[in-house]
Parts: sequence; structure tokens; C-alpha cells
Amino acid sequence: MPSNTSNTNKQSTSTSNSSTKASSNSSSGEKSQNQMIKDAGFSNMNSFMQSYNLKMHDDDDLQEAKAILDGLRKIDEAGRKYQATDSESF
Repeated sequence: MPSNTSNTNKQSTSTSNSSTKASSNSSSGEKSQNQMIKDAGFSNMNSFMQSYNLKMHDDDDLQEAKAILDGLRKIDEAGRKYQATDSESF
């Protein structure tokens, strides 16, 4: 029984941390993971991962997918900064 309570607490903490990250991302103008997936042309994380031959049930694959999304996010941010700089020159 105690291990179930511990798991529940971990899940609650994880959920609240995810909520905090999502709200801080939106306030800083950074796109959410889900929005990055949609912008890349995929309907969900599973289809995104399948396109890279990654499996949802494999933790290493999931981390790899998140690393790919982080790379895409950096490219997206650089593009938005360039557009903002370019539009200021007009």
C-alpha cells in the first residue's frame, strides 16, 4: 500500500510540474510540445514518434523524441527572431 501512495504523490507532482511548464511556456511565447507536434504536421506524439521509427513504450525513444522536439523548437525560435529582426528593418 505505501508504494501506491508514493506513486500517487509522484504523479501529482509530475502533473503540477507539467502544468507549471505549460503556463510558463505560454507566457514566454514558447510553443508547447503539442503545438510543435501539430506545426510539424502530426496529429499527436505517437504519430510524430512513428515517423522517426520511435516507440512510445520505450523510455529512451521517448527521450529521443523530446530531444528532436527541443531541436525543432530552437529552429522555430531562431526563425521567429529572424522574422522579427527582418520586419524591423522595413
